[in-house]
Amino acid sequence: MNSEEILQQENNYLAFTKEQIEKEIEKAKIDIKESPERYKKRYSDTSQGDEDLLETLVNMLAERVKRLEMVYDAPYFAKMEFLECENDEKYDLYVGKTNVFDDNKNTIVIDWRAPICSLYYDQKMGRVSYEAPRGIVEGDLLSKKQIIIENGEVVNVIDSDTATVDDILLEYLSNNADARMKSIVASIQAEQNEIIRQPLMKNLIIQGVAGSGKTTVALHRIAYLIYNYSKNYKAENFCIIGPNKYFMNYISALL
Repeated sequence: MNSEEILQQENNYLAFTKEQIEKEIEKAKIDIKESPERYKKRYSDTSQGDEDLLETLVNMLAERVKRLEMVYDAPYFAKMEFLECENDEKYDLYVGKTNVFDDNKNTIVIDWRAPICSLYYDQKMGRVSYEAPRGIVEGDLLSKKQIIIENGEVVNVIDSDTATVDDILLEYLSNNADARMKSIVASIQAEQNEIIRQPLMKNLIIQGVAGSGKTTVALHRIAYLIYNYSKNYKAENFCIIGPNKYFMNYISALL
């Protein structure tokens, strides 16, 4: 397949993904509007706690809408081809900032914090494995590609196995500062990813020169922990201490 055919194929998938996002947003907005009436009778004779549960449900739906709207123009940044040993089935896996589902609740974009996405950041082509909730999953990583999306269109597909780190980063570093903040999760390197995905109950001291990515790694580790330990920890459970207001302004923008 030549480069034009690859771009056409990827833009077709991007259009399909956007269509699914639009459907989920529309459904979530309807649920937000109808949930109070829908659950009123169910909770009419119960405690105040169930009303709080309804409020939590509505807030979750609203947060989901917000996140989907944020990623709509560029819902993913990478693609992997993975052949799983157990069932001998090949999967095209798209990696993005949040999960996206189709009409049948199949995952068409995988959140970068999910266990399988460690393959993209850490592994080279060939036989690989990752630790999933069901245990160790083995397979063959057939390809890794970076998908560059600009203005809602796929403009470049980079083979991550043959490109150098400089080639990959150049696509992001050539953008302005705000765009770099939005795209930085796409350019996390293996050593940074290893720190981000360390076990929860472990003290870490990260050393590095100015500009080496310490702050970026810390913030993405927080995002990773919130995703994987959502039943126990929320965003408000974390405290970030900085040296001055300029640093904290930068942190706020990055978050």
